[in-house]
Amino acid sequence: MPLRLCSAIFLLLLYVGSVTAADLFQLTITEGGVTKTMSYSSVDELPDYNTMKNQFSGIDFDNGQIDFLLNYRGIELKAAYPNVAGNPGGNKVTFNIPTLNKNWSYEGASRQGSWSQLTDALV
Repeated sequence: MPLRLCSAIFLLLLYVGSVTAADLFQLTITEGGVTKTMSYSSVDELPDYNTMKNQFSGIDFDNGQIDFLLNYRGIELKAAYPNVAGNPGGNKVTFNIPTLNKNWSYEGASRQGSWSQLTDALV
């Protein structure tokens, strides 16, 4: 599965090469009617799980249904914790690239563990 994910990301990078460098990375997180957005000038600045919890105060990372939207130079990458923590699948994170119709999911012992599995697959 990680090879497919890498292939999908590679295809996106080929497409992104035609987009101007002035575009920024924009991360939008929504949970319980609260939406927060932050911009970053490079992919290296994108936050890890704990940094996101600090930067996006007011979002219940530990329990809520959360939607993540990363606008990567015009390409949308989506992730979500579709279930409330404590329910079956509450730690599962889903990831999809709508333009490629590709979907993945990861479920660890905790939400942070699931997020780590996702980010490990992307690297």
